[in-house]
Amino acid sequence: MLIYGTVHWSFNALRKEPILSMTAKLVSERTPQLISSPSGWPCVWKIGKGQIKRGESIEVDLFPLTMNFVGEIATTAIMGRAFVDNNPGIMEDLWAFDAGFNAILLGLPTIRLRRSKAARARMHAAMNEWDHAVLASMNGKDTEHKWGDLSDV
Repeated sequence: MLIYGTVHWSFNALRKEPILSMTAKLVSERTPQLISSPSGWPCVWKIGKGQIKRGESIEVDLFPLTMNFVGEIATTAIMGRAFVDNNPGIMEDLWAFDAGFNAILLGLPTIRLRRSKAARARMHAAMNEWDHAVLASMNGKDTEHKWGDLSDV
């Protein structure tokens, strides 16, 4: 029952301000750019792997495109812009870890999970560094220059 309470509290917190308003703002700002960027080409984070250039256009799968779009917005709304900017491959790592999550839980041989475990290690390092920066910022200490303003966390 303790786990249910923790999960319920966490999801309830995500539905409140300021995360809700930040998510709505990001969706309204970025939805027009879901398919094309100001330069006319989809942004690299939106395309992911598997794009095919066809003359003046690019063909992409809709599911990964949407998955990365939603993932980037959710990550930015919860963890702030600096986290996404400082970890440009975090969405690919998240999906690689997700693909092997059940196998990791089952304890399957490492050789089959090399990519998932490497992604997990990169995500852990990124979140650990971000956590130290946020805590330093909350305690009034200077953070590394690359983190800049963390007020959107």
